[in-house]
Amino acid sequence: MKRVKTFITLLLLAISLQAQQDGAQIVIEKQDNTSRTIAFDALQKITFNSTDVNILLKDGTVISNDMSNIQRIISYTQSTNIESAMQGSEKLVNYLSADIIAVNCNAGSTIAIYSINGSHIYTTKLKTDFETISIAALPKGIYLLKADERTAKIIKR
Repeated sequence: MKRVKTFITLLLLAISLQAQQDGAQIVIEKQDNTSRTIAFDALQKITFNSTDVNILLKDGTVISNDMSNIQRIISYTQSTNIESAMQGSEKLVNYLSADIIAVNCNAGSTIAIYSINGSHIYTTKLKTDFETISIAALPKGIYLLKADERTAKIIKR
């Protein structure tokens, strides 16, 4: 369920990044082949709990969608995912929330996180070019993320 929440969060982030132009809309397609189109400028807030994606419109209407019934979320007429949101970004690390970072590096790269004093904390190998890493378990502080020949500072607040 945590991966589903992360995926939905990333999709919504991607939509918000792409929807800066006038007339933007999102389409939520469900497993039963029904869909709902919402003008982006009508949105006030998108939240989710353990089972639902809740969309609050500026007019006060709440649209609730069961996450397990959502097939995909489309911005404009193209599917939106973390890769489309991150493409073109030269930053190694992007913060998606206080507890989740997105790493922008080549698939197969080894990612290592170190404390500011050089102690090794975490290592993983990326399966795709853009992946998320939870930093929720890290105590507050400053960390270094190393990938290939690149290094980024991570601040856990």
